[in-house]
Amino acid sequence: MSLGTEFADLYLPYLHILELTRVTFDDPNTLYLFLHCNKSIKDLEINDKHPLDLLVEGDLPHLQCLCCQGSSWKDICLVRPPLHALDVELYERIRDRDGVLEVFQAVSGTLQTLDIFWLCWTSSRDCEDAIRRVLPGVSIRSTTRLGVPSAVVWR
Repeated sequence: MSLGTEFADLYLPYLHILELTRVTFDDPNTLYLFLHCNKSIKDLEINDKHPLDLLVEGDLPHLQCLCCQGSSWKDICLVRPPLHALDVELYERIRDRDGVLEVFQAVSGTLQTLDIFWLCWTSSRDCEDAIRRVLPGVSIRSTTRLGVPSAVVWR
């Protein structure tokens, strides 16, 4: 389904849950504009990649749960919402240039649970250890492409 720029003009002050699955936008900034104006969202699920790098700290001040396929989760986390639960996809190797650890650091103060789906056949113990160092005290569940939990589940 493709949504036009009218979607960006919608103001829904009591919107708490938003799930976007197989949605495209005529203008790549439409979702950003919608999220920027609808600050009441607490639970967000995005199943497609959308550019959200224009979000700034203070956008999404009530967001507590984020489930995101693609890389949009990084832009959302960098605006420091008070996330409690995060569900993301990661590749086998985390490189410093990807900024992934910095992103986790941005939400480390409020995050309670992290679910990682590895976009590879096995998870990397080194990557999991690096994430754990950035997120001490966070319950982390890791699942591989095979659909089985990795050898490590942290609490």
